[in-house]
Amino acid sequence: MKIPKIKLLIYFLLFTVLAAIIIMITVESFGGGKIVINNKTKHAIESLEVVVVDEDTNDIGVMYEGEVGAESVVKKDFDKIELGGYQDAQVYIGVTFEEYAGKIEIIEGYITKDFKGNTDIEIYEEDGELFLKAKMGTALFGSTKDTGLDEKFILYPDDADYDYAEFAGIDFEFDEEE
Repeated sequence: MKIPKIKLLIYFLLFTVLAAIIIMITVESFGGGKIVINNKTKHAIESLEVVVVDEDTNDIGVMYEGEVGAESVVKKDFDKIELGGYQDAQVYIGVTFEEYAGKIEIIEGYITKDFKGNTDIEIYEEDGELFLKAKMGTALFGSTKDTGLDEKFILYPDDADYDYAEFAGIDFEFDEEE
């Protein structure tokens, strides 16, 4: 019995794709993670901290600490962040711009297991306002299921404050029950 050449080609292609997927998963399972910080503004960042913290804001693992120049991109590898049995860690993002006084401190997300994925921080201006987008994903497709961090914030550096971009400028009125 002779197998047609087209069937052999299809089997070969399927095997190749499967082998490539297995290799990618294996390579990703080793090592640490990567953080990419993209400052698209004309404002230099004097200090940026991206740290995984426990409920008392004690450091569990540091992804990045340092300066970020205006209109620059920083890429850095970091070691796997091991929670050591601690559950529901969060991400602390501290931003200090050179020309503004005070540090903007954001504590967001939840990390439920050891982390070695990718973290993206993007700071940009839109209509004269500063924004920060933060995403922390795992696996090949950047799933945020285990981190809960995929947010956009509006920054108020004059007041060293922030708000969730989706709620900025919205006044919430709650009915008071008597």
